[in-house]
Amino acid sequence: GTLQGAVLKSYPVEKDRPDELVNLLDTSGKGFGQLESGIRAAGGGAEATHLASFSTAQAAYELGDADELIVPLRWRDDSGITIEKRYTFRRGSYQIDLEQVVTNDSAATWKGAEYVRIKRHSAEIERSMFDVDSYSFIGPIVYDGEGSKKISRDDLLDDGPYEFSSAQGWLGSIQHHFVRAVVPTPGIDYKYSVVAKGDVATSTAIRRSLVEVAPGTSETLSTTLFVGPKLQEQLEEIDKTLKLTVDYGWLTIISSPLFWLLSLVYDYVGNWGVAIIVVTFLIKLAFYKLTESSGRSMAKMRQIQPRMKALQDRYKDDRQALSQAM
Repeated sequence: GTLQGAVLKSYPVEKDRPDELVNLLDTSGKGFGQLESGIRAAGGGAEATHLASFSTAQAAYELGDADELIVPLRWRDDSGITIEKRYTFRRGSYQIDLEQVVTNDSAATWKGAEYVRIKRHSAEIERSMFDVDSYSFIGPIVYDGEGSKKISRDDLLDDGPYEFSSAQGWLGSIQHHFVRAVVPTPGIDYKYSVVAKGDVATSTAIRRSLVEVAPGTSETLSTTLFVGPKLQEQLEEIDKTLKLTVDYGWLTIISSPLFWLLSLVYDYVGNWGVAIIVVTFLIKLAFYKLTESSGRSMAKMRQIQPRMKALQDRYKDDRQALSQAM
């Protein structure tokens, strides 16, 4: 029941290598990344962690011509507890909805909680003198309900796990212009933890309060996932604060409105190059009066420049007279 691969078909690693695509989830190598999920039970009850084997009715699922694809994965215990994972994919969206449904057909009340975690390759990053941290950061990012924080591998190795609890939090893993994110159901307390061991970093969100499922009933535990490019519109549809995965640096107050304007123009013209030209023209237009006034002042200065030069030659040995004449 683990998401093990995510190849972005519209995003090559480099433009001159169109067949080599960005892969945000993989089972090995430097591109290693996994989105694991599971159900833990209290008191030794039946549970299906990310190590459990799930079954499904089909050997493969494809979106085809549909706009939505639901992939159901099923696990059942001899005690009568059934856990079903449902992954929902939608055309044109990098959002993935995950539902973990606990059905209790036993004679006793079941208690437990869900968890979701991101595992990814973590290694020391070689940087050059031209790197800018805001754009080249690779690693975990968390939001604790008040602000976001990027966590470096060195901090995790030196200070140990980074942990917090929040009812409005989320966690993610940044890879340049791309992000993997886990957004639990808001309004419910979750415990968040980010740990680095060796060359693997693990970010986990686990529900703190236990869910009780009475005999003959079921409970659905929902989490939203995002695996893809940092498209502001799609991120904000999930959670307004997810846009914080894009760091504009200390010029945010200028950069953020400019990007909004650039995106707005792009929606009309459909070409980033043309959008940049149009935005540049609009900025020039907005500052036209200021530029015109500055240009007039410079023109007047050029007109009197020969006279000033003549005065400087005439009174070069008398500063007071030069000041009075000027």
